Amino acid sequence: RTAAETDAGLKSEAPRVGLQINASKTKYTQEKGSSDITPDTVPWMTIDDDILEEVSSFVYLGSQVTGDSDTSLEIRGDIFAGNRTFCSLRELRTLSGFERKVLHTIFGGVRDANGAWRTWLNDEQYELLGDPPIGILVKIGRLRWLGHIARRPVSYPAREVFEKGNRKGPNRHAEEKGAASTEA
Repeated sequence: RTAAETDAGLKSEAPRVGLQINASKTKYTQEKGSSDITPDTVPWMTIDDDILEEVSSFVYLGSQVTGDSDTSLEIRGDIFAGNRTFCSLRELRTLSGFERKVLHTIFGGVRDANGAWRTWLNDEQYELLGDPPIGILVKIGRLRWLGHIARRPVSYPAREVFEKGNRKGPNRHAEEKGAASTEA
């Protein structure tokens, strides 16, 4: 398909699903090795009075798209983001450990059923303070989000995924084969 045919198809189908194409924000890139690329290409394309800018790469739905399908830039960005997160969490883990040590010192020891002295367990400290551990707070947040999704209309995309489950992955093929063998 040519770019003009693709653009015409997008313009005709977009309103059907409630979308509107903004030509000033629309960009395009060409794959390396494409037959449409000529040495004297201009950095724009005109289709139905819309001027589309050609770019070497752009971000679409959070993913970097390049003309040569190079994913190393996106992977490098993910690695840097993970490294920043890990380094920022290192301080949090250090502070959390320090907080527990200070609380152990403040609360002192506790005498167990045998009469021996021991330090407070982390769960006992959380119970005394009334603050749940961070893992519990994360689970509560996930359940709150699932409740939000469950209240959405059935046609809501996130609810469809929630109800049908993730159909991607290695088990999908096994399930399809099992369904095919039971039908035969």
